Amino acid sequence: MSFRVTARTILQLGAELISSDAVAFYELIKNAFDAGSPRAEISVVCRISHDSIVVLREMIADAEEEAEGGNATPSNVIDDIRDLLKTEVDPGSPGAADFARSVEKARALDELKLLLDEANYIDIQDTGEGMSLDDLSEVYLTIGTRSRLEQREQQKSSAKSRPILGEKGLGRLSTMRLGSRLRVITSRTGEARWNVLEVDWGMFSHESDKLIEEIPVTPHRGDKKTDPALSGTTIHISGLESGWSRGKLEQVARDEFSRLTDPFVPRSRYPITVRFNGNVIPIPSFDKLLFQYAHAIVNARLRFDVARKPHLVGSIDYTNRKREKTFELDEVALVSITKSPSIVIEHLGPFALQFYWFNRRLLTKAEGVLDHERVKNLVNQWAGGLMVYRDGFRVHPYGSPEDDWLSLDRKALAAPGYKVNRRQVMGKVDISASGNPRLVDQTNREGLRDNEEKAALVAILQHILTGEFRTFLDAVDADVNAREVLSFDEVEERVVIQEKRIDDSLLTLVKRHPEVTQDKEVVNAIQNAADNIRGLMKEASQMAEEYEKGRTQLVHLAGLGLMVEIIGHELNRATAHAIRTLDTSDKEGLPPNVISLFSTLKEQLRTIEKRLRVLDPLSTSGRQVKEPFDLISWVSEILTSHRAQFERHRIKYDLRVEPETARPSLMVKAVKGMFVQILENLISNSVYWLKQQQRLDRAFRPQITVVVDVSAREVRFTDNGPGISPARRDEVFQPFVTTKPPGEGKGLGLYISREIAEYNGASLYLSDDRPVRRDSLHTFVLALESKNNDGNANGTTKSLPTGRGTSRQLRN
Repeated sequence: MSFRVTARTILQLGAELISSDAVAFYELIKNAFDAGSPRAEISVVCRISHDSIVVLREMIADAEEEAEGGNATPSNVIDDIRDLLKTEVDPGSPGAADFARSVEKARALDELKLLLDEANYIDIQDTGEGMSLDDLSEVYLTIGTRSRLEQREQQKSSAKSRPILGEKGLGRLSTMRLGSRLRVITSRTGEARWNVLEVDWGMFSHESDKLIEEIPVTPHRGDKKTDPALSGTTIHISGLESGWSRGKLEQVARDEFSRLTDPFVPRSRYPITVRFNGNVIPIPSFDKLLFQYAHAIVNARLRFDVARKPHLVGSIDYTNRKREKTFELDEVALVSITKSPSIVIEHLGPFALQFYWFNRRLLTKAEGVLDHERVKNLVNQWAGGLMVYRDGFRVHPYGSPEDDWLSLDRKALAAPGYKVNRRQVMGKVDISASGNPRLVDQTNREGLRDNEEKAALVAILQHILTGEFRTFLDAVDADVNAREVLSFDEVEERVVIQEKRIDDSLLTLVKRHPEVTQDKEVVNAIQNAADNIRGLMKEASQMAEEYEKGRTQLVHLAGLGLMVEIIGHELNRATAHAIRTLDTSDKEGLPPNVISLFSTLKEQLRTIEKRLRVLDPLSTSGRQVKEPFDLISWVSEILTSHRAQFERHRIKYDLRVEPETARPSLMVKAVKGMFVQILENLISNSVYWLKQQQRLDRAFRPQITVVVDVSAREVRFTDNGPGISPARRDEVFQPFVTTKPPGEGKGLGLYISREIAEYNGASLYLSDDRPVRRDSLHTFVLALESKNNDGNANGTTKSLPTGRGTSRQLRN
C-alpha cells in the first residue's frame, strides 16, 4: 500500500495556501522569469462588475437547483439572466461587443454560466522558452516537480548567470487563488501549433471525494502558430474569485509590484507591464531623492575567508551628525550573538545588508528639506523595516507595513525615544539560492521557513540594528548634546560674573543718578531679581549634587546587582551539589563512605563561605569607606573564590607578582568592595568568552593570567580567548555596547568598572600589548594612578562619576 491523495488536496495546496493575490502574482511572474522571458505582461480585464457577477451566479444557481428537481428551466428565466448579463457589460471594456454577441446567442444555463466565468479574466503572458505537449503532461501536471531544482543544479556547473527562482514545483497552483478556471497556451520554438491545457479547479473542491488520478486533465494541440519561431506561455485565468478595479490594481502595483525586484539597484527591475481594461497601470519606481535626505546609512556583509571562517563587517554613516563608524565581528562574536554553533553560521552563508534611516521629525521645511511633504510621503511608502531579496526577487512579506519579522518595533518601544523603528527604516537583505541554500521559502510563500539558519540570520540582523546602529546613534547624540550644553560649573561661573555686573551697574546707576535712590521700588526690584537668581543657582547646585550622588549610587547598585547575580548562581550550584551528595548517601545506618560525603559537603560550604567573604565589602557600609589594604592579597582571595567555577569550565588561572620578592605586597587606600566589582566584571567577561571559544575549538585550553606589577602600581588581567578588535578598544567601555545575546548582558560591566576605577583615582583601559594574537587585544590594565585611555599617566584624580556636561573634580 502507499499514500492515496484526494483531489481536494490540490485546493489546499493552492487557493487555501496562497494567502494573497499579490503572492499569487509573484509566483506567476517568477515562473515567467525562470522560463527565460525578458519580460512579463499582466492584463486584467473586467467587463462586468463583481457585484453583478455575484447576483448573476446566484440566479444561475437557483435555476440549476430548480432544474435538478426534474423541471425544465423556463425560457423566460434564461431570457432574464441573458438580458441582465448583456445590460451589465461595460461597453468600453476590451472585447465588449464580441462578448455581448456571444451572450445574445446563448440559449442554455451552461452556456451563460461559462460566459459569466469568462466575462472577467487575468492574462499573464511571457515570451520565454515555452512548453511542449510532453512538458505539459510530464512537468506542468506533476505537482512538486524537481525540474527547476535540477536546472539550478545544472546551472552551478555552467557559465549561465541568470538564477533559477523556482524550487517547490507548486507555483502553478497559485492560479487557483485568482480564479476557478485555468487555460495554459504555450509552445516551444519550432513547433507548428500551440499546446493547450484547460483545468476547472471546481473539480477539485471539498465536495468531491475523488482521488486526484480520477479527475482527467489532458493537454491537447491548439491553433496553428502564425510563426513557428514563436515561443512563450499565456496563463489565462477566469472565473475570478474577487473583484478587480483600476484602483485595486494600482494599489497592488504601488505596494507589491514596485517591490518585486530590488528597487535600490539601478536597472535591476524585471520588466513588467500591467494593464487594466487595456490601459497601462504605472509601477512606481524608487525615488532616489530619498537617499539625499537619509539621516544615516548602514552597510554590512557576512563573508567567509578561505578557511570558511565567518566575518561580519560593516559601516555606519551618521550623516546628520557627520560621524562614521566601522565594525567587524569574528566567528566567536557571531557564535555568541546567534547562540548557534559555528556550523550553523557556515550553513547560513554570506549575505549583504543595506538600509537607510530617517529621523522623521527632521523631515521639515525648517530643516532644509525641499518639497518636504513629498519626501514624507515617500518615506511613508517605502519605510517598513528590512525587505529580503533572493537573487534580486523579493521574499514576501518581509518589509511590509504589517510585518515586523525582526521585532524592530518591539525593541524600539522598549528604548528611549522610540528610536530605530520600522517607520524610520527602509532597506534590504540580499541572499541567493546558491549562497544560502538553507534559507528556503515556506510552502505558503509567507517568509522563510523556520530553522537554525533563519534564526541565526534574524539574530545577526537584530544585533546590527540595535547593538551596532542604535547604540552608535545614542552614543553620538549623547556626545553632541554634551558638547552643546555647558557644564554646571561653567553656568555657575557665568552667573557669578553677571551678578557682579548687576551689582556694579546698580552702584554706577546710583552714583550717576542720585535721584534714582528716591525710587526705592525700582532699586528694590533690581536687587530682588539678583537675589532670586542667587537663590535659583543655589537650588540648582543642590540638585546637581543630588544628581551626582544618585548617579554614584546607581553605579554601586549596578555593580552590586551583578555581584548578587554571580553569588546567587554560585550559591545555587553549591547548594544543589550538596543536596545531590546527601541524596546519594545510604539512609540506612552509617556506611563507611559517610565520612567522605560529609567531607565533600564541608568543601561545598567552604565555597559558599569564601564567596560571602568577598561579598561582605560590597555592603552599604563597606562601599562608603576607603581603607588601606594589600591589593595582592585581595586579588588572590577574589581569584581563589572563583576556583570552583574555573574548575568547572576547565579554566587555568595564574596570579603573578612582579618583581618577585620574598613577601610581596602592594598597599592601597581605596574602597575595597569597588575593586571586587572591577575584578568580578573582568572575570565574568573572560569566563563567558572563553566558553564561546571552547564551543568553537574543543582542543582549546582556556587560561586567565593576572599580573600585579608592584613597580608600575597596576594590575594586568589577560585571557587567551577571542580578544577585542583594536577598533573597538574604546567602544567596549561605552554603556550598552555588547556582542552578547539578549539575557547574557546589558553592556554595562566595563562601563561601570571604568567609572568605579576613576572614582578611586585609578583608571581601567585596554593595553595595546598583544600577547595572544596580533589582531586582537587581550589585556585589561587597572592602573592605580589615573591614566588616559591610551595608558599615559595623568595626575591623580579623585572624582565622583559625573554625567555628561557636569564637572566636579578635585585634583591633587
